[in-house]
Amino acid sequence: MEVKILGISGSPRHGNTEILVREALEGAEAQGAETDFISLAGKRIRPCIGCDACPTDEKSGCIFDDDMDEVYSKLVGVDGIILGAPIYYGGIAAQAKAMMGRLSGLGARAKEGLRLKVGGAIGVAGARHGGQELALWTIINFFNVMDIVPVGITAPHTQLGATGIAYSPGSIREDRWIHWKTKDEISSLDMARMLGAKVAIMAKIVKAGVETTGLTIPRPYEVA
Repeated sequence: MEVKILGISGSPRHGNTEILVREALEGAEAQGAETDFISLAGKRIRPCIGCDACPTDEKSGCIFDDDMDEVYSKLVGVDGIILGAPIYYGGIAAQAKAMMGRLSGLGARAKEGLRLKVGGAIGVAGARHGGQELALWTIINFFNVMDIVPVGITAPHTQLGATGIAYSPGSIREDRWIHWKTKDEISSLDMARMLGAKVAIMAKIVKAGVETTGLTIPRPYEVA
């Protein structure tokens, strides 16, 4: 079963978040997935203003003409999404949040294009309790709203997704600790690769299920 996984670094810099997202894509590739990557660094993405123009018909798009068009084009045809965001002052970076809000700009096609993709979340902060869990839940809640199937790692240290601690550029590579039970050394890079592998495997399962059964999630208001 062939699947394609898109990694998105929702950071304004090419730094630690991008490192973890790329590591996650390596984990997906190890499971035979094709991968693609996009960074929001340097991208001009205006935040959603809630004008409600986007969902009115099948052809409508966002009223803003900016770099979100590149994100829209990358999302077409992928089976899974790995979204990473740095955490600033306890919450995800504005660049990532703006991108998430603007995905409604796909118009009436938004749910059609994103539903039943598989999603994995990554959060990077400058401290051990710097908002990583809140960031993961923010991304997971976004996945749920868009009918994207979220997956975690089911590992002792980070069940919801992959997290890391990094304050200086590239220091995420040094973020490691000792497993409380096995006493093995584990790193944030390990967690990212585990997440990527699980996203790829789950994407294959979901895609095979859809192809076999022909089932999909009903459109809004179609459930009796």
